[in-house]
Amino acid sequence: MRQRRGTALLTCLMAAGIGLVGCGGDSSAAPGIEESSAEEILTKTRTAAKAASSFRMAGEVREQGDSVALDLQFQKDKGVAGTVTVQGMTFEVLVVDQTAYLKADQATWEKAGAGQGAQLLVGKYIQLSSDTSGFGDIMKVADPEKLLDQALTPEGTVVKTGVKEINGVPAVGLAEKDAKDGTLYVATEGQPYPVRVEGPSGEGNVDFSGWNEPVDLTAPPADQVISFEDLQDAAA
Repeated sequence: MRQRRGTALLTCLMAAGIGLVGCGGDSSAAPGIEESSAEEILTKTRTAAKAASSFRMAGEVREQGDSVALDLQFQKDKGVAGTVTVQGMTFEVLVVDQTAYLKADQATWEKAGAGQGAQLLVGKYIQLSSDTSGFGDIMKVADPEKLLDQALTPEGTVVKTGVKEINGVPAVGLAEKDAKDGTLYVATEGQPYPVRVEGPSGEGNVDFSGWNEPVDLTAPPADQVISFEDLQDAAA
């Protein structure tokens, strides 16, 4: 469900600027949540997910020949840390308190079109913000509430697709009746957190886990950071 929008959002991470995208908690879901209507389950999972302090999103999605692999940990009101791989290029992503940092090896930066700047970025994070030209959309990835809204908001009528086990977690499937955007699986035990967004055949999956688990979000040391503006000046 809404995998297409999730892919587009993650694509913004790489497309802007470089020319390219266990359940925690004490309380339990109501017994027999899989017997609830699809809309009721969707409401419950959206509420539970948005109330969580943190979560992890990992997997691979494919669309129109493009593949994006991601492993990201989100902390509410703080940021995100992890990796995104697109077109064979892996970027370390870190967003802390509205400041974003990207890191990769020299070969990746060269492939991404950084030119002379690729050598300057070896062992460094490039620092970005919502005001950095061409990179404003990166902050959308760091906002878990907006990300969950997009992932968990259907465009049409939602129906149940049955129950199956996802990574050892019993889950009920939800899909849009008149669309082919994939299936959202919701845990039927413990909190009704999202467990997986499973794309149509051949389009990959994204798994959710690590709900309310600690996430280490620390800005890198100043001597390991170069601003986008300084990089532009040095590479000029």
